[in-house]
Amino acid sequence: MFTDTKTKTATINVSAKVDKVEYYANSKELTSIAQIVDITNESDNAGQYVKAGDTIVYKINVTNNGQDTISSVSLEDKLSSYESLKSIVIDGKELSEDDYEQEENFEGDGINFNIKDELAAGQTKTYVITSVVDADADNRQAVELGNTATAYAYDVETGKSEVMHVLEPTTTAKVDGDIEEPTNDADDSEDNNNTNNDNNNSNNANNSNGNNNSNNSNNGDNSSNNQSEEKQNLKIISGLAWLDKDENGQKDDGETLLQGIKVKLFNTETNKYQTNAKNEEITATTDDKGFYTLADVPQGKYMVVFEYDTSKFTLTAYEKEGTSSEKNSKVISKEMTIDGVQKEVGVTEEITVKENHISHINLGLKERKVYDMKLEKMISRVVVQNSKTTRAVEYNDSTLAKVDLDSKQLSNTSVVVEYKIRVTNEGEVAGYIKKIQDYVSSDFKFSSELNKDWYQSGTNLYNSSLANVKLEPGQSKEITLILTKQMTENNTGLVNNTAEIVESYNEQGLKDSDSTEGNRAKGEDDMGSADLILSIKTGQVVATVLVILSTIVIIGVAAYIIAKRALNKRVI
Repeated sequence: MFTDTKTKTATINVSAKVDKVEYYANSKELTSIAQIVDITNESDNAGQYVKAGDTIVYKINVTNNGQDTISSVSLEDKLSSYESLKSIVIDGKELSEDDYEQEENFEGDGINFNIKDELAAGQTKTYVITSVVDADADNRQAVELGNTATAYAYDVETGKSEVMHVLEPTTTAKVDGDIEEPTNDADDSEDNNNTNNDNNNSNNANNSNGNNNSNNSNNGDNSSNNQSEEKQNLKIISGLAWLDKDENGQKDDGETLLQGIKVKLFNTETNKYQTNAKNEEITATTDDKGFYTLADVPQGKYMVVFEYDTSKFTLTAYEKEGTSSEKNSKVISKEMTIDGVQKEVGVTEEITVKENHISHINLGLKERKVYDMKLEKMISRVVVQNSKTTRAVEYNDSTLAKVDLDSKQLSNTSVVVEYKIRVTNEGEVAGYIKKIQDYVSSDFKFSSELNKDWYQSGTNLYNSSLANVKLEPGQSKEITLILTKQMTENNTGLVNNTAEIVESYNEQGLKDSDSTEGNRAKGEDDMGSADLILSIKTGQVVATVLVILSTIVIIGVAAYIIAKRALNKRVI
């Protein structure tokens, strides 16, 4: 039982009754650690390349931010399989092997060291772990070395921190397909000389052969030196790809590392993809730890190009402020031609390769979310004005409205229509509506005095009042548009008015999932329309028809009587 006042303990008892017989399970005691234990892991050369024989120093700070002593604290540190432990020092005191536990980690790719300790309230302990990169490391490609330090309180994990280095490829590592050149040792050389002497070759011949051999040897040495120098001038670019689950712009412990992403190198001076000595493009593919290496890179200026599934992923923030260089993403989105096809890829800014290898050119991806902005257009109010009266008709956000007009007053009637335009974020990503366009009918008159947020350009109207308004998923905003129509004897009937989102923005650079902005395509939900029917009053139409019919009947009857009288006169 723990006595710490900040430790909360609860006991769970489970029982069940069957056929009036009650059964009890063993009690389970659950412990919650209320103290906060912070951990940091630092190294002076974090993120840099190291080579066989180099020393790496990890400085790990563990702090008890609680108000009570934690009597059971553990520090677990994992060294990579390419390192050997040199020493562990706590607050200036070096530990012996009896002071910590050592075991191979469960992944089989390194050693775990476990140190038991105690922390008073507010106390910080500094653990300095020194390792040496194995001298016999035989890696033909760069390898990422990760050191993970984890803090536990009462066997409950309370924090984790990781430091990364990159191990250079060893020059002695044999590449598949390499051919070993035959070598002559000193004994072989001596035997050859004896053989020449036994054959009684002349001194001149020997001297001549000796000179030729010497020249050939020198030429060989020069060729070897040139190749060696050329090889030394070739550098490495490396990094990793990860899924930024919490979208904070940095690689956090436990986030998924992405395998199978193809990486290429684009030379910005030649505007071509860089090739190696065999005239093959320098490429790489991220491994099961998300790591890649572009090897044999000549001095020059480049962009690293990443091909990823743009239907599933989008880029995380570029070099997020406040994040360390070895843990952030250095990639932006760009359209480039890959294998003759124009496609969206991730690219870095220009990288200059000179004397040093370059590490942590990382790609951070996020799961692609849906970006979907919808626009609806409705009629909310219609005002009919003539010389005799003014009449207003209210509508409940209708996309179809009908107004009856007085035929006798038609020529001096004006109709004022108030439209409501509603934009809604139906997606999963916040966004901004930068510009709305209204395809106004030529029958309407636009007044800037009635529409302060609108302006006219050409035959269309535009509104940018929502440009700086952030629309969160599910949120809607509304704007209004007031238009006037002067009536004549010939312009009654249906009037259509349409508006569309022509420009929007979101921080992830996503395109609308089901619409193309500004294409005026029917059926897409970024465009809405409303119809207004302007007609003559029904009663007036009937009366007019009756008058016309009556007139026709009277004319017909009159014609009949006249014709009959004329016929009677002829008979007489």
